[in-house]
Amino acid sequence: MKTLHRRKKHQKTAHHGSFLVEALIAIAILSIIAGTIVVSLSNQITGTQTSRDTSAATAYAQEGLEAARAIRDSGWGNLATGVHGATWTSAGWTFTNTSDTKNGFNRTITVTTIDDHNVSVDANITWKPSPGRTRTLKLSSILSDWRNASQVDLGGGGLTGNWGTPVFLGTTLDFGANFRALDVDVASTTLVIAGFGTVSQTNELCILDVADPNNPILHGCLNTGTGVNKVRIDLTRKLVYMAYAGTSNQLQIADISNIDAPVLKKQFTISGNTQKGRSLDRVGNMIYFGTEGPATREFYVIDVTDAMNPIIKGSVSIGNDVNCVQVVGNYAYLASDVDGKQMVIVDISNPTNPVIKSLTDAPGTMSAEVVWYDQNTDRAYIGRKTDSLTNTPEVTVYNVANKSAPVLVGSMEVPVDVNTLITVGNLLFVMTLGDIEFRAYVATDPADLRYYGGIDFPAGDEPRGVTYKNNIFYIAIFNRYGLRIVSSY
Repeated sequence: MKTLHRRKKHQKTAHHGSFLVEALIAIAILSIIAGTIVVSLSNQITGTQTSRDTSAATAYAQEGLEAARAIRDSGWGNLATGVHGATWTSAGWTFTNTSDTKNGFNRTITVTTIDDHNVSVDANITWKPSPGRTRTLKLSSILSDWRNASQVDLGGGGLTGNWGTPVFLGTTLDFGANFRALDVDVASTTLVIAGFGTVSQTNELCILDVADPNNPILHGCLNTGTGVNKVRIDLTRKLVYMAYAGTSNQLQIADISNIDAPVLKKQFTISGNTQKGRSLDRVGNMIYFGTEGPATREFYVIDVTDAMNPIIKGSVSIGNDVNCVQVVGNYAYLASDVDGKQMVIVDISNPTNPVIKSLTDAPGTMSAEVVWYDQNTDRAYIGRKTDSLTNTPEVTVYNVANKSAPVLVGSMEVPVDVNTLITVGNLLFVMTLGDIEFRAYVATDPADLRYYGGIDFPAGDEPRGVTYKNNIFYIAIFNRYGLRIVSSY
């Protein structure tokens, strides 16, 4: 009996011990989970605060540049060289002291003489996000004495006027409630604009006459299906080539002999590829075509000498989406979604055997949306999606004199996505989401890209594609009012 009693007591004690161990384990697990949640929330809060601080600092810097521009407009002699703060008075903006502070952000405006009619202006912002940490942000611009200089032309290459203060031309055209423009191309006075619509209701391609950019005239439109990502015009043959956003018929060709009634003449499916058409460029009777990925191949060289019978001459694998294609001479420059090869340079001298010459790994992991090769400087400019992390610039510049080994020669942080960019003369034009959608930078020194001027688009405008002709930029906007026309002041 005593033995039985001791056994029961031992079992009871064992049960208590087991419960205690289980309780301790549960507490430990809950502690780990709680700690993880706290760390995660802390990181999220920190990331949100960093984003808010950066946005506030950017706005404060932009205000500083606007203050300097207003002071310039009040009289060239008021734009004194040196380091200043800025304050608003009943008489307008004026320089004061050597800095100014608002909500914990300190601002200095540095004015440096370039020549008798031009100065550079740097708006530098510093702040302390936490004790012992200091962050900085700088925006730059070049201001000109436009009243006394007969012509301000830092751009060269046909640019005229003052691109520090670009302006809108023309009237706003309504392409339909479901239209969303993605790309635009112009030849002579004929402009084609393409984008997304709906299969049954909305057109995806429209033809305009822009002989008078202040009065663009809409002619015919065409319903191609679900949407067009990129478009190129061949005015000699009255044809338009489209990268169609479908998993078949990726290359579409329209006849625009009658600009009031364009006709879809050919739909060409890329054999063995069931991804959507994404990008294209045209040189003569050759189309250089990119698709989404992954696929067996994502880049194709297509002969359209007989436009009704396209022939694939060669292709290569990139690994994922080819977002942009630009062809100059014997090389195609591609912007891709693939980390480690945001820019791909392909030798296309032999159309039947295109060969990848180099894969460029831009800093960070964000995809490249656009690449632009400037043959005058042998530089390639890459525009990318934004990243809140440091050392992940949205614009990177490479010297590509050696196609096999591009060299990073400059970069620039932009707090929003860069969807498209283009160089003309010595100016780099960047189209972004967010405030000041159209921005010009002096690109003489790629290691020091300086903000020159810009223009803020109406709310909701998202630039997606651009083409340039005769001192005018035609910009595709992702909404029903799909075209913005911009020129110099």
